[in-house]
Amino acid sequence: MVKLPELLGQVLGQVPFSLEQMFELMQGALEPDSPPSLSYYVSTFGFDKFGDQWKDAFQDRVLSQVRDDTAKAKLLLGWSATRSTWAYVEGLGSAVRDQYWRHLGLLPLGGPIDDLLFAIDQLRSVERGIEVLGMLHRRSKDLPSTLLVDLLAEGAGQVDGGLKHLGNMLSYYVGIALKELRMRSDVEKLQIAKLEYAYFPLLRHGREPLTIYSLLASDPEIFVDVLSHVFRSKNAPEDLVITDEMKARAKISYDVLSAFKSVPGLHDGKIDSGALSEWVVKARALTAAKDLDDIGDQRIGFVLAHAPQDADESFWPPSAVCQVIEAAASVQVERGFAIECFNKRGVFGKGINEGGHQEREFAERYKCWADATQKYPRTSAILMAISDDWNSSAERADVEAEKSKFKH
Repeated sequence: MVKLPELLGQVLGQVPFSLEQMFELMQGALEPDSPPSLSYYVSTFGFDKFGDQWKDAFQDRVLSQVRDDTAKAKLLLGWSATRSTWAYVEGLGSAVRDQYWRHLGLLPLGGPIDDLLFAIDQLRSVERGIEVLGMLHRRSKDLPSTLLVDLLAEGAGQVDGGLKHLGNMLSYYVGIALKELRMRSDVEKLQIAKLEYAYFPLLRHGREPLTIYSLLASDPEIFVDVLSHVFRSKNAPEDLVITDEMKARAKISYDVLSAFKSVPGLHDGKIDSGALSEWVVKARALTAAKDLDDIGDQRIGFVLAHAPQDADESFWPPSAVCQVIEAAASVQVERGFAIECFNKRGVFGKGINEGGHQEREFAERYKCWADATQKYPRTSAILMAISDDWNSSAERADVEAEKSKFKH
């Protein structure tokens, strides 16, 4: 009789029904024209109020009238998540059991750890590993590392289903699980990095520092491996078949490379020149061996462009980067460095008819650095070329501003 009959179910616990009256209401709730959720609420509050009396009679008086296994399972979802309830569900047969675990929305977070682990195993058995990550909340710290790793590994193939059930919160829940693993000493960094790679589309815009970046900055072999997923070698056969799996991997690897801005050897704002030089030398040797030397050098230049300024130096890039640029003597490294110096400006705004004021400030900054790095001639030349390009951009902005004035 009311506009929102589902609300009736939410106040049933306050009504002083007898056991017989509750079963009578249950019979009415099973009628085809009854509100869809009413039977769930009656079953739930009947169990809460009458416990074993309700459970003992429920199969004969209620479930025997329900033909669909999914409908049977849904009537039990509001019962307490305990071993007793699960044993009852098990007794109804495998079809009802599977539907129960496919639709259960909560884990027994307040119960014993053994019950929690049992429930997780059941959800995993119906391929809901990724949803478990969303149900765990603050209990993830109680799970063994191997289980967290397994949940994330399984969940990587269930992302579409996870997005359907958890929406935009999925990236948050995956991030929480990975953060927990990063704090543990019994999980290898490579294992965490592989999981981050699998979930990278969900994680790339998060604030949490990813292990995969530090691994790329410490191991040039992994860097070159990721690079090889994206770019073809010079001698790759023209008829090479590109599978959908290869395309998906290439997209993720490209996104990883684009987000990788951690300069090797950087610790507490200072770059260890020896560590950086060793990384670059090894990376260049590996890319050359795979016929990826040109693009490899460009990506190295990209990374170098994100070096922070050394607080003890008046110029940029810091000496450690300058030394690498001089030693490499690579046009492609310098090209990648220069291109990223422009691109890392990012999105910017301008006032009406502002002209090239901002660009001239960049040009002056790079000219000052070029003057200060003359003992590193290749670096100084790059910086001066970048300054000239900013001046050219300023002139174009001036022209556009003047044209804009005539339009008004």
